[in-house]
Amino acid sequence: MKGISNIVSVSLITGFIILAVAMTLIWAMPILDKSQKIAELERTKASMSTIDDYIRIVSHSGNSTTRTIFISIDKGKMTMTNSSITYDIDVGEDLIKSGVTIQEKNVWITGTGSSVQLKLNYSSIELSANDVVIGTKQIQIRKIGDKNNKPLVEVKAV
Repeated sequence: MKGISNIVSVSLITGFIILAVAMTLIWAMPILDKSQKIAELERTKASMSTIDDYIRIVSHSGNSTTRTIFISIDKGKMTMTNSSITYDIDVGEDLIKSGVTIQEKNVWITGTGSSVQLKLNYSSIELSANDVVIGTKQIQIRKIGDKNNKPLVEVKAV
């Protein structure tokens, strides 16, 4: 009888430990998942900020000045046009309330439901760009001259 009560006690303690670990994981997984999504958004903001810095540096430099940046776009796409660069990233949840726009440095960040749009706009710099980027790419930023009294900067994936 004494041996059976030890087995029951060990079984109960083991069961409670397993239950406690399982409950902790169930509680912590959404927090960890959201933290990963926030980190991904922060990396995206840093990449967009670097692209903006390079465009501004190149625009104030001599013709043919070039900068390159490697960018990895896993959850979305980057669209480059003649007036803006837009990065739409699917984060899977409403990290920024839909329709709310925040400006950090020169990056405009807008919540669009389960995704976030980061945008660089240029009025004093003319961009020569027409590309959609998905995956890991090298972005080349090069001053190619002046147009309408504005620096003309080419931005393309190579």
